Amino acid sequence: MTLIVCVDSNGTILFNKRRVSRDAAVISDIISNHSADGSPLMVLPYSKSLFNEYPVEVIDSLDEIKEYTDRVLFAESSGLSRLNGFVTTVVLYVWDKVYPKGESFDLDLSDYSLISETVITGKSHKEIVRRVYAI
Repeated sequence: MTLIVCVDSNGTILFNKRRVSRDAAVISDIISNHSADGSPLMVLPYSKSLFNEYPVEVIDSLDEIKEYTDRVLFAESSGLSRLNGFVTTVVLYVWDKVYPKGESFDLDLSDYSLISETVITGKSHKEIVRRVYAI
């Protein structure tokens, strides 16, 4: 499974009930890079509004994704560590800002290798780095 997450420079996903991930350039990059096989991107209900213009499959909980090991999941929640053993690729979009501490990315990447790093010029942020890790 491929897991896509947006974080700030400290690994925060959500803060003060606000998402880090709202950037049109990043959403476009996610769609163009991760829907090549024809399968819709999987999202949790909270994230659906980010992808209104695109076909996505909404799942109710992270536990459901374990059935779809060959799919791509975009997630904006803590508790991603429960996907350990199911995720083979992690795509982190890292904002060049630090937001107040909130929910954090908690999947352990120590067994993963950084395989690529690309700078994206965002709409809301000057520089967003896409890092791809794989086991």
